[in-house]
Amino acid sequence: MKKKIISALLAVSVFATWYGCNNEKPTPEYSVNVWTATSAEKLMRDVDYSSRYSSKTLVIDAFKNEYESAQIMISSEGEYEYEVTAADLKSASGETLSAQAFTLFHEKYVNVTKIRDENSPTSVGYYSDALVPLDKAVEYGENVLTGKNQGVWVTLNVPKTQAAGVYAGEFMVKVNGKTQTVPVRVNVYDYMLSDEVHSKSSFSIGYEYLGWGELDTSVEMQEAYYEALLSYRLSGQHLPGNELVYVRPEGESLERFLYYADKYTKDPRCSSYNLPFTMAEAKYNGETIKSVDFEQFAILLEEMAKYGAEHGVNLFKKASTYFIFFDEYDLNGTTE
Repeated sequence: MKKKIISALLAVSVFATWYGCNNEKPTPEYSVNVWTATSAEKLMRDVDYSSRYSSKTLVIDAFKNEYESAQIMISSEGEYEYEVTAADLKSASGETLSAQAFTLFHEKYVNVTKIRDENSPTSVGYYSDALVPLDKAVEYGENVLTGKNQGVWVTLNVPKTQAAGVYAGEFMVKVNGKTQTVPVRVNVYDYMLSDEVHSKSSFSIGYEYLGWGELDTSVEMQEAYYEALLSYRLSGQHLPGNELVYVRPEGESLERFLYYADKYTKDPRCSSYNLPFTMAEAKYNGETIKSVDFEQFAILLEEMAKYGAEHGVNLFKKASTYFIFFDEYDLNGTTE
């Protein structure tokens, strides 16, 4: 009788243990794929790129004194915090490319809900847009995988004194407490870009919109953005504190323009800047349209010549024009 009771109790115990174990919540499977892409690709957050998971090595080719970038992609359907850490790279001859030459950015995504260009091959969805310094993303708790893909923008600024050669090493990607390595290969060519930028460019910053993101539209903030473009060998469309249109060449506005025109004419990083102008109205086929006040514009040119003669600087050397009404013809409703 005792044996039967003991056997029954053991059976109940085994069943209870089995039942308890099988009713525990299963641990989510850890499935994170780390791969790489070039800087020329706009990779979407929710697209399946599993066919590219085999692209493991981050490859960058660059001159000395040049910025070049590439992307580390982290693909996972789980919501995990992630970290990426750069490391020193070594060449076969023992030279070091310091981790300090790399800057990492967290790619933030914007949801595009409508494609306005009917001829565009692109589709709606989440596109990478803003680049947030990764340390700031960590500080504000934004370093979280929220979709299938998360891009990490890797920018290399090769020092002028860097020895030419092929440098190799590994960066570390940590997700959910587990670490994966990313092979990195950098080819530094035996050529150094000059500090002076010769290719002319004109990138619109939109100073009036800075307040939306920065809550600050001061001239100092405008200059910070202008300088940021110059650090990447790009010239802003118009000088800090000088909107492209509606500017009269007089008083404080004129003084500010001449100050920055002098400063950036002498700056080898700046290749060009556009001259501000005053808007006027003109007649076209009997209709009133927007145009340029060329009398005021002539005054600006005269003031530039006078300033240049007094200070020994040629302000016309990098000056350009962009009369928006003649380029964006539809602004005047004169498409025909």
